[in-house]
Amino acid sequence: MSGIYSEVLMQTRLIAFSLKDRNTTNGNKYLSRRFVCVGQSDLANFALTEELIQAGATLRELGQTLVIALNELPLSAVSFAEKKKILHNVYLLKDHGIEIALDDYNIDDERIEIFTTMNLFDYIKISISSLDLSLKLSGNPELFNRLHERMTMLSHNTKVSFIADRVEHAASHILARALPFDYFQGSHYSPADNL
Repeated sequence: MSGIYSEVLMQTRLIAFSLKDRNTTNGNKYLSRRFVCVGQSDLANFALTEELIQAGATLRELGQTLVIALNELPLSAVSFAEKKKILHNVYLLKDHGIEIALDDYNIDDERIEIFTTMNLFDYIKISISSLDLSLKLSGNPELFNRLHERMTMLSHNTKVSFIADRVEHAASHILARALPFDYFQGSHYSPADNL
């Protein structure tokens, strides 16, 4: 796996280098984020952590920020020793300016509370397409209200930012705008956002 991560980080650096002039000439005060998905068990590897730190430093020099995306809550099925290594390496990454995102958040999973109180995540991504399907299947506005309240509470208490992921059409865009999302990802573009 280390070879795959090395290749991904090299490609990420190349993309950042190609966008360097665009970031500086536009006077963009917000840094671009480069998301790289890393498996939780791989975060126990100190050599990978060092490589991520070096990649993060390179991106920072190019006006961008490396974000490590985890597609599952950390520490769910590993030994105590592995948990300790993973947490140590995650906080080491954060100490070096690398941000952490949780990909595909599930509102029904209560285990996230411990990680938000530890200020582990900078971003939480929620798939709008799966959320839209859940809301349509349940037909119950209580799920929407519960999600809105939970997102508002988490962002207020922990300063985590929410990303609406897979915003692909106008209906999903409307749903995402009704919830307290900070960022949007997907192919749907709304000209009204630029006003």
